[in-house]
Amino acid sequence: MTLNKMVKTNDKVATRPETGDNQTVHVPAVDILESEDAFRILADMPGVDENSVEVDLDRNTLTLRGRRTVTEPEGHNLACREYRSGNYERVFTLGNSIDRDGVEA
Repeated sequence: MTLNKMVKTNDKVATRPETGDNQTVHVPAVDILESEDAFRILADMPGVDENSVEVDLDRNTLTLRGRRTVTEPEGHNLACREYRSGNYERVFTLGNSIDRDGVEA
């Protein structure tokens, strides 16, 4: 299994996600690790907890989505925020040699 069997697509940032809300969708940076029998994708999605990550496989398209929930501590006003609000989405096209039944999150 070689890395060139997985092709990256869709690096465009959408301003209106399919969910219908008005939040920006960010494209997370990823590291793709390859072992003898598997790929592992590590996506950088600050502010997204593991319960807010969605992995969808539709034919040859693998989609990673992360929903970010921002809450301000009670009794405090925001003085500075370095992370912009919004959700995350990254789309990959898988090569035919990838075992779809082996995809897990």
